[in-house]
Amino acid sequence: MATATRRKRRTKSERSAQAAEALARAVENDSQANYQPIIDGFLARGLKAEDIKPRENVFTYPAWQAKGRQVRRGERGVKIFVRVPIDESKPADNKPATPDAKKAKQTVGRRAVVFHISQTFEIGGDDSGQPLPAAPGGDDNQAPAPRKPNAERIAAQLRRSADVLTSQIEHKLRPMTQRPTARRNWHYIQRQFEGQDMLKTQHAMHALADAWVAGTIPESLKAVRQRYAILRMVSKGVDTSGYYSARRTDEYRDNSETAQTLRRFLAGDADATRRAEEVEAAEQLTSRENELRLCSRPGFFPTPDSVIAEMLRRADIQPGNRILEPSAGMGHILRALIADPLPTIRYAMGSIDIRWCEINAECREFIGTSIDYPRCQSLSEDDVHDFLDIDPCDVGLFDRILMNPPFENGQDAEHAMNAADFLEPGGRLVAIVSEGLFYRRDRKATEFREWLDEVDGYSFKLPDNAFDGPDAVRPTKVATRIVVVEEPAE
Repeated sequence: MATATRRKRRTKSERSAQAAEALARAVENDSQANYQPIIDGFLARGLKAEDIKPRENVFTYPAWQAKGRQVRRGERGVKIFVRVPIDESKPADNKPATPDAKKAKQTVGRRAVVFHISQTFEIGGDDSGQPLPAAPGGDDNQAPAPRKPNAERIAAQLRRSADVLTSQIEHKLRPMTQRPTARRNWHYIQRQFEGQDMLKTQHAMHALADAWVAGTIPESLKAVRQRYAILRMVSKGVDTSGYYSARRTDEYRDNSETAQTLRRFLAGDADATRRAEEVEAAEQLTSRENELRLCSRPGFFPTPDSVIAEMLRRADIQPGNRILEPSAGMGHILRALIADPLPTIRYAMGSIDIRWCEINAECREFIGTSIDYPRCQSLSEDDVHDFLDIDPCDVGLFDRILMNPPFENGQDAEHAMNAADFLEPGGRLVAIVSEGLFYRRDRKATEFREWLDEVDGYSFKLPDNAFDGPDAVRPTKVATRIVVVEEPAE
C-alpha cells in the first residue's frame, strides 16, 4: 500500500512571497485582458490615454519594488481582476515530480491594485515622480510627465474631510445635561474647548479648499491636508494644572513655520477671520460662564429653561410690550426672550423693548458681552444697580415683568412687591418665589401673603425638582412657585 506524502506547510512569508510573485506575473501576462479597465481607471485620475501604456508603465506594488521603484505614500492605484495560475503538480517537499504524477494547473481569481509609473520613485534615487527611461523601439514608448496636482480633487477631499467633523462638533458643544459639579464642569469645559478646536479646523480646511480652487494656495501650504495637523496649527493649548481647572493658554500647539504660515494665510481671509473671531468669543463666554456657574454666591440660582418656558407662557407677551427683568443674573431669561421661542414673541421682536437690572458686577459684565441685541439695555445708565433703589418715575413703567429674585432672607418677597410698582395699567408680573413665603410666620412672609391677596394675584407650585433637574445651572432643592400679578387696566 502506497504511503501518502505529507505536504510541508508553507510559512506566512513564503505564501505572501509566492502570492505576490504569481500576482505580478499574472498582471504582466494578462495585461491585454485588463487593458481597458486600466485605461479607464487612470483616465479618471487625470492621465492621458497615450501616456498610460499598461505593459510598460503599469505594475503592481511588488512588481515595482522588484524593478527598483517605490510607490509614493498616499497614492491610490487602480483595482483590476486577474486570474492567478496555481501549479499543483509539485509535491510539498519540493522533490521533482515523478513521470506518473498528474500535472494539474488551476487558476484562482484575485483582485490586484496597479500603479502608474508617475506614482513611483526610484529607490535610493532622487527622481521622485519621474518616469522610467523610454524603452527602445520607437517614439510610442515615451514615458509620460509627472502628474500635476488636481486642484478640484484636493479641494473636494479637504471639504469632505472637514464636513466629517460636523457631527463631532455638535456632540462636543452639546450643553451639560447632568448636575454641575467641579469634576463634571471640568470635563464639560474641556469638551467645549475640543469642539471649538474642531470648529476652527473645519473653517481652516474650507478656507484651504477655496484657495486651491482659486489658485491662490501658498506653495508652503500645498502639503497641509491632514485634519489633526491642521487642528494643532490653529488651536491653542489648554492648561489643566489647577484643581479641576481648565483654561486656554496663549501658546499655539504647533509653532512651526508651516503653522505660522497657515495662521497668516487665515488672517488674510476675511471670512476665515470672522469665523475665528466668533469661535474665540464663544470660548471666552464659555470660560466666563463656567466661572460664574461655580462661584460662591448665596441665593444665586439661574432659571432653568423648563421654568423659563412656563414663565413665558404665563406672561403672554404681545407686540409693542416693554419688558423688564429686574434680577437678570446670567441673563438666561433675557436670552430666552431674544431667542423668540414663542410665535407671539417672534412676531413682536421688532417692536418690544427689554430692560434689565443686576446688582452683581461680574454678572453685569457677562450679560454685556454675551447678549448683543440693540433693544435689550440696562435699566439704569448711572451707578445704581440695586433694583430696590430705583424709582419707577426715573425709568418708566413696563407691560411685562419677568423675574427670578434671590430667595435668601425674604429678598424674593421684597423684590416681587417692589416690581409690582413698575407695572403699566393692564401689565403683568410673573415672578418665581420660594415656597416658604406661603407658610412661614415671619414678617416678610406674612406681608407678602397679605399683599398677594390685596392685588388679587395667584400662584401655583412648580415641580419639586424644577431647580434640580438636568437643565439647572446651579441646582437647588428649594421648593418654588410662580406668582402672577396683573395691574388693573384704567
